[in-house]
Amino acid sequence: MQIALWLLLLSVACQQATDREVVAQVGEVQLTAAQVRQLVLALPPGLRSAAQGQEARRDYLQTLIDRELMLATARARGLDRDPELLAQFEARRRDRLVALYRKREVLSRAVVSDEEISRYFAEQGWTRERLVGTILVDSEQKATQLQAQIRGGARFEELARQHSLDPRSAQRGGELGFMPRPLAERIGVPGRVFDSLATGQISPPIAQGRNYHLVRFLADRPAELQTYAGQIKQLLLKEKRRDLEAQQVELLAYQRHWQLAPAGVEALRRWSGPGRQFTPEEKQTPLFTYTGGQVGVGDYLEMVKINRIPPARALQDTAAMAAIGRRFLLPRVMLLEAAKQAGIPEEAEVGRWEETIMEELLLKQVRQKEVSGKVEVSEEEVQRYYREHADQFRLPEIICFDELVVADGEEARRFKEELGADANLLELARERGYPTRQLGPDSLACMSSLEKAVYPTLWEALKVAPLGELGGPVAVEGGYSLFKVVRREGPQAEPYEQAVARARAQLRERAVKQNFAQWTAGLRREYQAQIQIFEERLAEALPEALLVGSTHAEK
Repeated sequence: MQIALWLLLLSVACQQATDREVVAQVGEVQLTAAQVRQLVLALPPGLRSAAQGQEARRDYLQTLIDRELMLATARARGLDRDPELLAQFEARRRDRLVALYRKREVLSRAVVSDEEISRYFAEQGWTRERLVGTILVDSEQKATQLQAQIRGGARFEELARQHSLDPRSAQRGGELGFMPRPLAERIGVPGRVFDSLATGQISPPIAQGRNYHLVRFLADRPAELQTYAGQIKQLLLKEKRRDLEAQQVELLAYQRHWQLAPAGVEALRRWSGPGRQFTPEEKQTPLFTYTGGQVGVGDYLEMVKINRIPPARALQDTAAMAAIGRRFLLPRVMLLEAAKQAGIPEEAEVGRWEETIMEELLLKQVRQKEVSGKVEVSEEEVQRYYREHADQFRLPEIICFDELVVADGEEARRFKEELGADANLLELARERGYPTRQLGPDSLACMSSLEKAVYPTLWEALKVAPLGELGGPVAVEGGYSLFKVVRREGPQAEPYEQAVARARAQLRERAVKQNFAQWTAGLRREYQAQIQIFEERLAEALPEALLVGSTHAEK
């Protein structure tokens, strides 16, 4: 049964059980009927046992037994005392406590009324929608050139299809759809341009990140409140929650006398030279203190690293230290202290969550040390695997073609009668403003055999069409396709340089599975005397109806 790896991701609740409910004993740990049923119901179809009857029941139970053996091994190796693992656990625990407090005491207090939504809609530029069109290019010079072409009579839609870096809007002649000012601003249309640019006019080049775009508005219409009420409500809720949390944090900081500690400031200044390293003891030097606790230099340095804050000011400027700490450390620290004061860490549900997280970390750590960390794959092994599994490293068949997609089937048939074999379908599509697929450097649309499940009719038509002859029409999304196959590239071996990363990953995955199977088999032998299975209770725990149901789902 190939489900042992998946158990690392599975949390099985532990419960008090009567003797009759216990289906197995692993050392001091009791495995219950409820746990094995939970496992069976949680497993996706592809991981269910292919066995039947009592053999299938033992398969499922063995998964739970293996899990306990791995946890026992992890604890025997002292991994539950590993500083790195404990640091991960404490970080997860801290985040959980803060999230629970924030949900109960901050998020629940934020309420938005219908009147607030209506007022925001009217006052923040949501009442007017404009149909936005853009051409996105990689330089201001190119945008200026396209602007001049449009003023000289070139069609905006045609230039968008030819030059825009945004493939979705390019296919629609640059059109992005109707939107109000706040949404237009999110895609790089300044509010002043949205408010003042006349319909049909072309904007000057507008910077958008590293690129530039030209903007044109095609139509205007009044917006309906109900269209955007949901978005506005979420915006207002986000603002209120942010404000409420900021107020709560500031109040807690005042009550607990949050302040910068001179000892930590001096330590940072003294040890901020190149190549300097803090000892574990020095990292505990308080940089911020408050009633009931402190934040050490080590936590501050880790936060500076995570947020990529330039060290020059962060380690030398006292005002910068205070500001950085207030922005990045204070909220988390104060909300955690508030969660503790509210008694959240003592709640039974939190205790069960902590037990689950610790087991999850132990399982990952022991598997890394005993299985994954011992796998080494040489270049020679990768090359041999690539040669021996050549069928797995094949490039798909590709067909490249010129295409014209027409909305109406009758019109498509008329085009086919009128066009000759030498017609340039792409040029005709652009002249008439018809949609086009994403094109390659040679201005051809290309489809691989991997896409035949998505476009089965078109793929079969392309497969049998003679080279250079006009084919179709074939019904496709958006209309009817007329096409002319230009070239075909049959399936071929994928070059080693292109396949090496995937080959190495597959080989490593296979080795990890083999190591895992060998390791768990060894654990079963090692702990055999401590394992006791109650066959009759196991049969009662998983009745035949449940096993049959899982087998049917598998099929």
